[in-house]
Amino acid sequence: MLKEVWITIVVIATLGVLITAAITGVAAYAILDLPFIVALLLGAVLASTDPATLVPVFRQVKIKDRVAQTVMSESAFNDAMGAIVTFAVLGVAMGSTGFSAGDALLDLLKQSLIGILAGGILGYLAALLIRLTRNTVFLPSTLRLSPLWR
Repeated sequence: MLKEVWITIVVIATLGVLITAAITGVAAYAILDLPFIVALLLGAVLASTDPATLVPVFRQVKIKDRVAQTVMSESAFNDAMGAIVTFAVLGVAMGSTGFSAGDALLDLLKQSLIGILAGGILGYLAALLIRLTRNTVFLPSTLRLSPLWR
């Protein structure tokens, strides 16, 4: 399913987060009468939302698997983008002159690759551990302590 929706997930997790941050920031500026940079920071913090509340709804309301998978997968990928946007706006708000869109994009790529690599390794190790312990029952009477642990 991910092979079918990966482009949608990438667009929502990157451009979607930027657009949501901008719209939320402008709305906070207009409605809450906040300083513009503070309103943008609020928008950046809120842009990367987690649809965990939607999962129970998906169980009760019939929804296409493609839509459900897209929404749930996007939540796994948008956190890095949300963090980068938040720290970029925070850097500008604090007067940092060293902000670079290229550096921010490189940071997003680096965080994404590290996340994918860590997830793949941990997922493989978890599957291996489940396979190895599937038919093994650990009972206190069957456990033997080595001399180091006595």
